[in-house]
Amino acid sequence: IVALCAEVTDEPMRTFSMDFGDASFSETQLARMVARRYNTIHREKTVEMRPLDILPKLAHLLDEPFADSSVIPTFYVAQMAREDVTVALGGDGGDELFAGYHTYTAGKLNRLYTMLPRFISKGLLPRLVNFLPVSHRKDSWDFKAKKFVNGAIDDPARAHFMWKVIFDEEQKARLCPLARSAREESFDAMRRYFDRYAAMDHLRQWQYTDTKVYLPDDILTKVDRMTMGNSLEARVPFLDHEFAEVVMRMPSRMKMKFFSKKYILKRAMEGRLPREILHGRKQGFSVPMAQWLRGELQPAVREYLRPTAIRNQGIFDETYVTRMIQAHNSMSVDYSRNIWGLLTFMLWHEEYGRAPRRPARPAVREREQIAETT
Repeated sequence: IVALCAEVTDEPMRTFSMDFGDASFSETQLARMVARRYNTIHREKTVEMRPLDILPKLAHLLDEPFADSSVIPTFYVAQMAREDVTVALGGDGGDELFAGYHTYTAGKLNRLYTMLPRFISKGLLPRLVNFLPVSHRKDSWDFKAKKFVNGAIDDPARAHFMWKVIFDEEQKARLCPLARSAREESFDAMRRYFDRYAAMDHLRQWQYTDTKVYLPDDILTKVDRMTMGNSLEARVPFLDHEFAEVVMRMPSRMKMKFFSKKYILKRAMEGRLPREILHGRKQGFSVPMAQWLRGELQPAVREYLRPTAIRNQGIFDETYVTRMIQAHNSMSVDYSRNIWGLLTFMLWHEEYGRAPRRPARPAVREREQIAETT
């Protein structure tokens, strides 16, 4: 977006980047490369995470339970940008249009993996991979490997869903007894879109499904509420409807060549962006949540996910929640997305989920006075 804007304006652009001081999650160096290349007015900020200050504010702005932890950096970068501008451009939609997600690569690998003998694909390799030590680094190899082998199945739609889901059906039943009687699985919300394009190749089905579910219900919701919460208007040029229609008509081989994601977009940007940007490892806009839950966020976890709070709420199983927290703290399992989801739910419930108190009925004499006045 920066590269293309530079071709149509003579004014220096303003760009913004922030991080939380963790090198494995920082995009600062890459942002500086682009800023230097196009001589932007660039601002950077390292944020000190103070959970109990920011979490209630996020719950208020979101107005619903929302389990994507990237709301945190989105809020802070929007807050910083609003100090200088009132409208900002973002690159959201590029991954859905140009096949930029790791999940698309995993989907192609899944087809090869399921051809292996079952004693290897369902027995030997999952046991070996699940013995890998847990790492809390960004996009850690052990997390992706475990997610892949445990979700490798013949159904391409469900395999794609397994990368997106936080609580699978078994976990939901253990977490929330009320969910056991649910008529519909979470997967059904995605399946209906996947099946609409049954004649298409799997990549196009995955992309279409993500543009109908993940993009509007997660990515755009997050950006809209965090920017509007800072009185900043965010616009997404990739999702201009005429441009999106052209890109969606392109064949899959132009978007993913073998296992190279965003192939046509990278070709279009050759010479415009540094090689480190075009061919570097994909950087999701994420935060060190797994580490925070064992550190900075511990006070919030103890406050909102303590057994008595869970019990008083009456929705979740307090024993199961406690076991998840203990397993995460001991680094035997990475439950960061699960715990963060529960934490955001409890924050929302604290502000919005309680039944409003009924106003006390006026005394008989007060009602009579009101009637006489009327």
